Amino acid sequence: MNYGEILKRAWDTIWKHKILWLFGLLASCTANSGGGGGGGGGGSQNSANFNNSNGDFFQQNPFNFNFEKDFNNLPFFNQAGWENNVGLIVLIIVGLFCLMILLSLIFTAIGSAGEIGLSKGSWRVDEGETKLTFSSLWASVKKPFWRVFLLHFIPGILGFLLAILIVGGVILASVATLGVGLICLIPFLCVLGLVLFVAGILVSLMIKLMIPMMVNEDVSLMDSIKKTYELFKANFWSVILMGVILWVMQLVIGLIIAIPIIMVVFGGIAAGAIGTQFANLDPTMLIPFAIAFVCLLIPISMFIGAVLQSYLGAAWTITYRRITGKEFGNTAAVVATEVIEA
Repeated sequence: MNYGEILKRAWDTIWKHKILWLFGLLASCTANSGGGGGGGGGGSQNSANFNNSNGDFFQQNPFNFNFEKDFNNLPFFNQAGWENNVGLIVLIIVGLFCLMILLSLIFTAIGSAGEIGLSKGSWRVDEGETKLTFSSLWASVKKPFWRVFLLHFIPGILGFLLAILIVGGVILASVATLGVGLICLIPFLCVLGLVLFVAGILVSLMIKLMIPMMVNEDVSLMDSIKKTYELFKANFWSVILMGVILWVMQLVIGLIIAIPIIMVVFGGIAAGAIGTQFANLDPTMLIPFAIAFVCLLIPISMFIGAVLQSYLGAAWTITYRRITGKEFGNTAAVVATEVIEA
């Protein structure tokens, strides 16, 4: 397999057809999301205790205050607050859990639609099509949508259930043996963690090949599992190497995006510590600058992420075409692997 040709073809594809960047933005949506919220009424006595616990909470050196004392003085988190709001706390936890599930479904649906349009567009360009339109790509999303959606959703559910079983088993073993079982399980958990890590990588690579198969060759979810397994086994090292190459690219770009954020976070902490220690600077004065920087950085990060995701989708689609014998511009490509013909 010619890796250089695939990487170059993928870049040429998304550069000449920038509509794929939009589908890359949709595909960059993840199934993991978190939400936070809080509420609670405050009593005047508790509020006073909080405000006067160590002077002004926000005027303190963030590295020099009693976390336990300050947070225990919060109206909602003190002992009386917990006892009087148990029902509300349970309701909030259940509500947040339901919100996380809903957001997970929404982002999975959006990401699946983006991956379908991206794979379909890259496939058409590699067959020789010279013009892509949003309407034609969006129209191609409907038929394979549920296949791709379930392809992402089912492994997520299985992984969640597996995590519950492992954590529950560890907790039960620890409680039943007064902690001795946990010590005995450490070697087993290390081996299990390594096995699951490797298995997760292999499953992820198979999913990358299943998407173009289901989207462009109209293969059902169950059939694609079997065919992709055989295809993956026959081209194991080629797929692994492509995965490593694309992973390194993601890592480098991710670090480039993260560097400004890290600089702002640590710079803010350092400035706040130095300012409050030597110049009585209010740390909250740094918040508007941090917010402005984040607001500027978010669109840039989203744009880079969209281009990167469109490139990855195109690269994996072209990789699938190459390992199944389809070359650039060959609209009537003959599948060289018997697995695909079956």
